[in-house]
Amino acid sequence: SYMVKLLTVKNLAYKYKNSSDYAIKNISFFAEKGDMIALIGKSGSGKTTIINSTLGLFSNIEGEVSFGEGVSVRDVDYCMQNQSVDWYLNVYDNIYMGVLYSQNTISKKSVDEIIAVLGLKGKEKSDLTELSGGQLQRVQIARSLVSDSKILFLDEPTTGLDVVLSKNILEYIKNNNKEYAVFISSHDLDLVEKYCNKIIYINDGECLYFGEMSTFLKEYNKEIVYNISYSGELSKDIVEKHKDTITILDDKNLKIFLEKEEEISNVLKLLLAENIAIGSLQKEEITLKRILELEE
Repeated sequence: SYMVKLLTVKNLAYKYKNSSDYAIKNISFFAEKGDMIALIGKSGSGKTTIINSTLGLFSNIEGEVSFGEGVSVRDVDYCMQNQSVDWYLNVYDNIYMGVLYSQNTISKKSVDEIIAVLGLKGKEKSDLTELSGGQLQRVQIARSLVSDSKILFLDEPTTGLDVVLSKNILEYIKNNNKEYAVFISSHDLDLVEKYCNKIIYINDGECLYFGEMSTFLKEYNKEIVYNISYSGELSKDIVEKHKDTITILDDKNLKIFLEKEEEISNVLKLLLAENIAIGSLQKEEITLKRILELEE
């Protein structure tokens, strides 16, 4: 199916002022309607610089940023960690301002739904000064979600929020972003792996990967791990000889680390030759978190 590109970034680079050093370079990606794109990289890798450069908030930018038909920089909303709120308005009116600024036609019902999703029900009439830091952050996210922007950048939206709330927010976005694209910069790798369909993987200011999340997980899977439950006793010299492959967790469970899938049969033969009875054999699912730990 032909997808509508909302944003295309080609060879984006940004130099520090009065310096020949690049903060970011070789950054290329695009966003289509319905995309949820994880922006991943350790702190200081350049994620925020990429967002700021894409939005034209920095001068001396190289490369190309183009918006799709009918999309302009006005259709982009950037929800930063310490963003502006209207301190003189209560929670509900703050969120409703997001609707007014955008001149869109989101219904009161949708605003109420977003308030519920963000766990702010019962706080509508509260003054912002009465809110905790986490609640204030949720007011900002709510403003972004009601703004009806075509492209949404959320910077660490789930920091400090509990798992249930974080899931609710991403679930809501996934069910409602058919017409727009959302970029999520986050350290919450389990969540973005579950909800984002694409990933931009940044290291030291360079884009190492842009593409489908599922493809990234396959391509970057540098280890194959099996969990085995067993009974019997492994001799010390076997354990020593194969210590890179076999890790004994306790007297009933061990882990097998392989370079290649086909090596599993040799390990099983070895165990059986040692009179080990194998109870169960389970391959570990590779996770985004584990891949990035191995990359570091």
